[in-house]
Order: sequence, then structure tokens, then C-alpha cells
Amino acid sequence: MLGMIERPRTRALVEMVTTLAKALDLDVVAERVETEAQFQALIAMGCHHFQGYHLSRPLSFADAM
Repeated sequence: MLGMIERPRTRALVEMVTTLAKALDLDVVAERVETEAQFQALIAMGCHHFQGYHLSRPLSFADAM
């Protein structure tokens, strides 16, 4: 996701992949979501599954359970 906000071509690619996945009835999981701006842009594109530092720093197995 790095550069998605700053680079129009990268954003267009993310939008295209998201649109294609939705058309094929597939779930989209956005990885490396590191900022609120990225998170909001992905939500606007229709993405509903995320992972990355914006949501949580890496956890040990014990902490995750």
C-alpha cells in the first residue's frame, strides 16, 4: 500500500484489482495498511478486510490468543 495515496498510477492499480475481485465475488484483503489515509481510501474502494501497522503492531502468538 505504500505510495497508494501519493501515486495516482498505484491508486488506479489498487482500484482496478479491487473492482475485478468484487466482480468475481472474491474477498479483498489489503495488506500493509499503515496510515489512516490508506485505510479510508481502501474503505471507499469497497475493501473490508485489512492488515497492517495501522490496525495493530505484530503480536506474539500468546498475545494474539
